Formats: sequence, structure tokens, C-alpha cells
Amino acid sequence: MNENNIQLALNLTAPQGAVLTSQEIARCRLQHFSVELLSLLFKPGIRYFKKSRRLSDYFALKGHWFLDSRLKWNAEKEAFAIRSPFDGHYELLGIEQWLDIVHMMNPDVLLLPEAFYSEKNKWFSKLHPSINCYISAPASLQQYPEGELLISEQQAGVILVTERSWPELAGIQAHHGEIILVSAKPLTDAVDGIVYQQNQQIDIKEKQWQNDFKSIDKNCQCSSCQQKLTRGYFYHLYQQTPLLCHRFLAEHNLWVCQQHLHQVKS
Repeated sequence: MNENNIQLALNLTAPQGAVLTSQEIARCRLQHFSVELLSLLFKPGIRYFKKSRRLSDYFALKGHWFLDSRLKWNAEKEAFAIRSPFDGHYELLGIEQWLDIVHMMNPDVLLLPEAFYSEKNKWFSKLHPSINCYISAPASLQQYPEGELLISEQQAGVILVTERSWPELAGIQAHHGEIILVSAKPLTDAVDGIVYQQNQQIDIKEKQWQNDFKSIDKNCQCSSCQQKLTRGYFYHLYQQTPLLCHRFLAEHNLWVCQQHLHQVKS
């Protein structure tokens, strides 16, 4: 992996992951995407991926795919116990089914269930060698109270799941190879009216912006700023047409995040 390389892997299965269309996400020039297997097993569902559908086909996005496949293992049933987030019903997913689905999705990076730590010799050989795997083993995984997930720097890279604020994200530096920031934070912030500006952020809901006729960032090349939409416009749009405002702000936040990480990399 490259030195001082930081990439954003946008979590498309997060609650706010559907704020932008695939076309709008593509305009932000993202190259890494993250999805959670548990979410996809219920929407679009197992049947969809049994038809040899890859993640890139379902989301209509080209890039590198990170699949978080951490499911709860039921040792007694020798299967993964999965619970629907929609109606709460339980299903069992056998290891062979799990393997078939993972291979159909064809991710570039796979975060394995903790059960693989004890069963790695039996299951690892069945995974396609092209998939770069990480095991969420107790010895290599640390859980932080902020919802932050950090895989040991001694592995082939560092994968970081974070919900930090934008100034904190902007201050992250790669000292140990590649860092992949797996998050939907730029989208979540946009829905909350939080707008990124280089190393700071503003809350567009605050009344101080209602008569501000400056663009969010005069140097930003995102679609929203190129249309010369003002802070005052976004203040009123957030009040009157919030869903449209979310899309404008989300695309802006993603663009700022990508540009910043590109500068850090270079």
C-alpha cells in the first residue's frame, strides 16, 4: 500500500446512505464504497444476489468495495443468526450460503465475522484468493465508545470507521500506510444542516446565514457551489424544501472531503 494514503469509503447502507443518487455520488469522484452485509440481506434481499449480482451492479457505481460481513454466529445451529431491521424476524444463514453471497457480491475488501477467528482454517480456504480479508478478532480489533472501529496497524493497512466531526476528520494523517475511512458522516451532517469548509464547518440552520449572499466556498468546484447557490439560499431551502437541500449539501460535503484527502495524499 502507498505511504500516507487516506481514502473515504462511503457507507451506502447507512441510514443516510441514500441521500444522493449514484450519478451525484459519481460526480464527487469517490473510488471507495462500503456496505454492510446485514442490511443487504434484507434489502434488496438474498434472492437478488443469488442471481450473480455484484455490488457494483446493484449500486451502479464503479470503484473498490468494502463489505462488512460481521454477522452473529450461532454455534449451536452452526449458522449466522440474522434479524430483520424491518419486522424483527430471525433467519439462519448457513456458512455455504454466506460464502456464495460474498462471492456473488465480489468485494475487494472483506471484514470477516468474529467466528472466523476460531474457524479460520476450515473456512479461509473456501474464500476466493482475490478478496482481501480482515478478521475482526479480539486481538486485532479495538472498539471505541464513539462508534469508532480501528484495525491493528500491524496488519496490511488500517481501516477506520468513525463518526467524528469534520475538523477532526480533516486532521487525520496517515503515518502507517493506508487508512480507509468508512463512514457516511458527510451525508449525515448534510441532513443535519452541517456544511464543510476546509478545516471547519458551519450550521446552515443558524439565522446568521439567512441574508448571506456568499457561496458556501468560493473555491469549491462541487455542483452546488458552481451554481453559485448562496448560504442564504440554503438557509431558506433547508426550511422549505429540506430533501432537496440535503442533496445539495451532501454533494458539497463529499466533494470537500474528497479534495481534502487528495491534498493530504499528494
